[in-house]
Amino acid sequence: MRVHSEPVIPAEVLLRAISILAVVFNHAHANGDAPFGYGGGMTFLMLLSGLNFARFSLQRGSAREVRHGLVSLGLRILVPCLAIVLASFALKREFDWAELLFVSDWFTPLHVSLLITWYPQVLLQILLILYLLFSVEGFARAILTRPLASSVALLVVALLVRATFPMLWDTSPLKHRLPHLFLWNFVLGWVVFFSLRKPQAGSRRGAWLAIACTAVSAFVGWPADRPQPYWLIAATSILVFVPRVRLPGVVVWRAVSIVGQATFAIFLLHPSLLRAYRALSPWPAPEIAWLFAVTGCVALWLLWTSLTRAYRTVSRPQAVSWAGSPSSSLS
Repeated sequence: MRVHSEPVIPAEVLLRAISILAVVFNHAHANGDAPFGYGGGMTFLMLLSGLNFARFSLQRGSAREVRHGLVSLGLRILVPCLAIVLASFALKREFDWAELLFVSDWFTPLHVSLLITWYPQVLLQILLILYLLFSVEGFARAILTRPLASSVALLVVALLVRATFPMLWDTSPLKHRLPHLFLWNFVLGWVVFFSLRKPQAGSRRGAWLAIACTAVSAFVGWPADRPQPYWLIAATSILVFVPRVRLPGVVVWRAVSIVGQATFAIFLLHPSLLRAYRALSPWPAPEIAWLFAVTGCVALWLLWTSLTRAYRTVSRPQAVSWAGSPSSSLS
């Protein structure tokens, strides 16, 4: 007898999907109708960005390769964001040099673009800071030879900067959305990754180190009366202690997988779809706006993915037989 088991998905994928859905839900409730708020998804997504950077770039073995990884990641963020910024300028007939140069977070929390501009700006500026740091031989050697200890040390420095710099320069009018005040969030992803990597993975010490660093960071980086620190601790705890999650059915598994893959597209497109919904819909309920934005973003991502795959298939050179003529497929 054939047994159908429930599909399993990596907790990282599930948490990424939940986090981006929470980001859209928070932005759909723009009027702040909840005293505690709905924030928290974005801070965990930044942790995941740091974790994946550690996974794919910090293990390359040389400072030059890490800098190459920083440039590659930066371009993957910059190009689509720049396209939306330029399109926004054209549609709204407004222009802002600071937004075009991705530095407006240093001047104002307002923005022209149909994009949550502060997040890619801060992330790109963090990547620039790290590029400069990895150009220093001693720093690069420390991170690459002793990644866990050095990442914890860098996290401590970044947390001290987060705790002290707003007292030296009040950045609350800018909502503290500056790279040196969010560096801890990105580096925390390094600490979580290296805490769970062998040989730490063989014991619980690495897991508890990751949770301890997350708990301290969460309450240094975010006020205790907001949901962000609790979200960050809860999501990281699931990531650390429940690496794989069983889902109730293939349909749910597929939906979560698609949302997880479409995370960046959802981030880029949801402000425009929320704005369109509010302008056109006679039902102003934020929950409906959230559903409209999510489904619209996923549909556009699926369409774009299908078109690009079809283009690559068509443009790929056909296999050529030994006689020089296109070989036919055999059924």
